[in-house]
Amino acid sequence: MLRFVTFLLFSVVICLVALPSYADISLSLQQGRSPRTGLPGYTGCGDTYLNDDDYTENYGNDWDLFAEDYGTTGQRDFLIRFDLTSVLPTGANVQLASLHAYFWDDYGMSGDDYMNLGAYRLKVGWDEGTGGNGTERTGASWRYRYGLPNNTTWNADGARGTGDRYSQSDAQVVVTADQYGWKTWSGPAIVNTVKTWQANAAQNFGWVVDVDYTNDDTNRAYFHSSEYGTSSADYIWRPKLDITYTLQPEADADGPYYVSPSESDLLDGTASYDPDGENIVSWLWDLDDDQDYDDASGATCEVTYDYLVNTLGLIPGHVYDIGLKVVDDEGECGFASSSIDLIPEPSGLVLLIVGAMLLALRRRN
Repeated sequence: MLRFVTFLLFSVVICLVALPSYADISLSLQQGRSPRTGLPGYTGCGDTYLNDDDYTENYGNDWDLFAEDYGTTGQRDFLIRFDLTSVLPTGANVQLASLHAYFWDDYGMSGDDYMNLGAYRLKVGWDEGTGGNGTERTGASWRYRYGLPNNTTWNADGARGTGDRYSQSDAQVVVTADQYGWKTWSGPAIVNTVKTWQANAAQNFGWVVDVDYTNDDTNRAYFHSSEYGTSSADYIWRPKLDITYTLQPEADADGPYYVSPSESDLLDGTASYDPDGENIVSWLWDLDDDQDYDDASGATCEVTYDYLVNTLGLIPGHVYDIGLKVVDDEGECGFASSSIDLIPEPSGLVLLIVGAMLLALRRRN
């Protein structure tokens, strides 16, 4: 019985080891922190808050970010943006994304008080700035998107206009009295926004975090900004954007290939690989350049003159573009191209040469 149990446990371990490993890659973008081992410290986060009490004041160098209710006074929201251009590689397929800010204090909140805070994707650009008011304003404020001398106003004060931000928030969080710690905006809309910015960096204006609802118009929430702290270790309290992605496999079709009536050739896709460590599970070939990868399969595959001419209808004496599609065990695809030179039979080759010569003589005359 003991031997049987030992064998069973050993078999379970072997099965677990044999399971495919999905090597998703994770980044944590936080000002002053390396997003991943081996990368330099990240410097692409910009943030500031907007305050209607001082509607031309810029707070780009402040240690705090604020969100306050929609009351007649004391309205505040904050802007935050993460540059993705230097951290997401070409071909990255974003799977997860989440925005985090550290809620460290409140004002006017007690008992059952709470605030719903929405992260709204912005439609227009703005400057973080380094502080200042009036003629010294260096960046965004409640009234303006940019510092002097630009003086471009928001569509509506506080970045609350339809021309400033999208009408639906990407995600919401709830903050309550004395429940301090990290607050996280996540979900499909956050992922889709990050994918949009990845595809088109010019559309990355970040989010504005604003109060969707509060049960008391005296409520205010304090968050740490990307400037928070006096030492390099203080980055751990700054806002962050976490991203998990996979990379599509890299296809290699080798070649060029040459096929004649007397000699076939071996298609070779074995140099294809997956950069994030997953397994390639299929190699699919397009040999007639119709964009359908249904003419051959396998990491290696022998192709013959008869198959190319009599089955696929290729014409001897022509060079054809071919393609390879590889698929990994997460369903992601990579593509590569090569060529096949279909060499005709010797008699056909002679006719082609003679025909070309006659055509050239005819054109001369």
